[in-house]
Amino acid sequence: MTRHQRTIIRLTLALLLAALLTTGCTDAPATPPTDEPIRLTVLYTNDEHGWMAPTERSGGAAGLLHRWREEEGLSEEGAFLILSGGDLWTGPALATWFDGESMVDAMNAMGYHATAVGNHEFDFGREGLRSREAQAEFAFLGANVLDAASGAPIDEVLSYVIEEVAG
Repeated sequence: MTRHQRTIIRLTLALLLAALLTTGCTDAPATPPTDEPIRLTVLYTNDEHGWMAPTERSGGAAGLLHRWREEEGLSEEGAFLILSGGDLWTGPALATWFDGESMVDAMNAMGYHATAVGNHEFDFGREGLRSREAQAEFAFLGANVLDAASGAPIDEVLSYVIEEVAG
């Protein structure tokens, strides 16, 4: 076999190998694209300050969830994103006494996806925030929340989260 023939065989094998290796490198989308528009409803609360129990003026967490279901059509199958702007606790005795635990329980039950971290999330120190973050079934977000001593982002919150909603 001549040198020229060996070179052609090597190049052919290299191209064949490259073609085989790259064939499986593209993933088809999980949901095929559609021409139909998708309606995403964002349900948003902020400055809850622990007020999730019913009062004379408000139905509390249960009333809000009922309202979302009746007026917005909230369902597990629907395209909904439930967000909070933060300041979840420090208000009524129940939320304050238990370091925000009751608020996270209520928000878990309501299906929140994420909350921003406000100043009141630090009312029980970073350990308190860490405990509530571990309890939560939703993300705590703070892209610019830095440790005062090191200047590094704190571990208790995420800079961002990607949520898949309704496929």
